[in-house]
Amino acid sequence: RMLEPDGPDDRPSVAVAVGARGHLVVTRDLGLATPYQGSVEIQTGEIDDDLEHYLQHSEQLPSALRTAVVLDHDGQVLRAAGVLAQTFPGSDPELIEQVRARLLGLRGSLLGHARELDELVGLALGGEEFRRMLEHPVRFHCPCGPERARSVLATLGAADLEALADEQEQTEVRCNF
Repeated sequence: RMLEPDGPDDRPSVAVAVGARGHLVVTRDLGLATPYQGSVEIQTGEIDDDLEHYLQHSEQLPSALRTAVVLDHDGQVLRAAGVLAQTFPGSDPELIEQVRARLLGLRGSLLGHARELDELVGLALGGEEFRRMLEHPVRFHCPCGPERARSVLATLGAADLEALADEQEQTEVRCNF
């Protein structure tokens, strides 16, 4: 059922699997001693809707976020894309509302065919000119490993390490990401 289009924009629904109750928790490693975590209640179960809600309410960044996925007849992903637009705090709220409205109107047809990044941004901005500033590839990266675990343990004092060793027969270091 999750792969079947569900809703007015004719896109596959993940809310069936995710549900519409609970919390969205975002963990960000900012390079500090502990990662930053923010949380909001799930609104719809659709990842883009709920992450947009998180950005607006937890981080208080005026945001519009829309994603689209095109599946083949076997349910495999052919194309997937997302557009995230944010304004600076204090900007006219109408600016982001216009982008949100355009993206909502395009969501079902956003990836009717393969589109380049500049074309997606142009659609979101309604054809207005823009200047590409930074581009970063999206990838999963976890900096954890044996060296990082050792460096974390090195921050503990001898008494803390002994207490950990005495608590259990075996102590395990786990990644939160």
